[in-house]
Amino acid sequence: MEERPSDRPPPDKTFLEKAAIVVAPGSVIFAMLYYLGRTRVNAYYSVFGISVTELGLSTEEFLLASPNATFFPLWILLLAGLVGLMGFALLDRRLARTQGSRTRRRIYRAAAVAGAVLLLFSFIAVYVRPGWYVAPLLGALGAAAALFGLALRRSGSRAAAAGPAPGGGRERLRTLVGAVLVAMLTLCVFSGVAWYVHREGRAVALRELREGLDDRPSVRVYADKPVFGIPERLLEKYQPYRYVYDRFAVLTTSSTRYYLVPRTPPVGRLVTIRRDDPTMRVEVEQAVMRRGR
Repeated sequence: MEERPSDRPPPDKTFLEKAAIVVAPGSVIFAMLYYLGRTRVNAYYSVFGISVTELGLSTEEFLLASPNATFFPLWILLLAGLVGLMGFALLDRRLARTQGSRTRRRIYRAAAVAGAVLLLFSFIAVYVRPGWYVAPLLGALGAAAALFGLALRRSGSRAAAAGPAPGGGRERLRTLVGAVLVAMLTLCVFSGVAWYVHREGRAVALRELREGLDDRPSVRVYADKPVFGIPERLLEKYQPYRYVYDRFAVLTTSSTRYYLVPRTPPVGRLVTIRRDDPTMRVEVEQAVMRRGR
């Protein structure tokens, strides 16, 4: 009895297909944007000595902080990927036209060796230059070079008109190596982008320390005693808060505190005022207060 197509068992799913069922691509992108946004915000406020956990920022605020920092590195990565794919397509087509099997073999072997050397150097760079971008950059270049050689090798095998087909075990080994290289490339790229986001957040904070925060909301602090040095104004004696300070701007706020800094550069001191402090009163001169950065 002939077996019908509907009676045949479905083919086994690959590892990537099974992983896609468990972890949706949207969840991965959401988690990456959240992590990068939190990394940037944490790097920015760490310059001022503020912990992100004190601010109680929401998930949306971390996500909104991510695009400003990730646009440039992602644009560079997409451009590099486009150039690499176009270069691979041109080289593969040229080798296919000229029947340059020997040249193809030399190129993919050279790419594999270069990729292995770069991956080894990236591992060494982790201990030589920890926390720097050299390790993820070398790792990404090494994984990309190895993937280039592997793709060129597999393309040549499929294009061969004569000769025995590669064994199933050998093909599965190449697929596994390709999956490992893709994972290494992804980790290196993500590590490099996270490094860039962290440095960008600190750079913005350091620039504001030098140039001031003129774009932040101004505040007027009323105190019952001269807690911040000589006040800008002094009210009459019968006022409960006689000492008036106009020199501060709002860096950020939380549910329990105001975080104030001097408006004029250089910004060298952070002032924290509790909202329920009975000895002070804070008056914000602008209605809109931006908490995230």
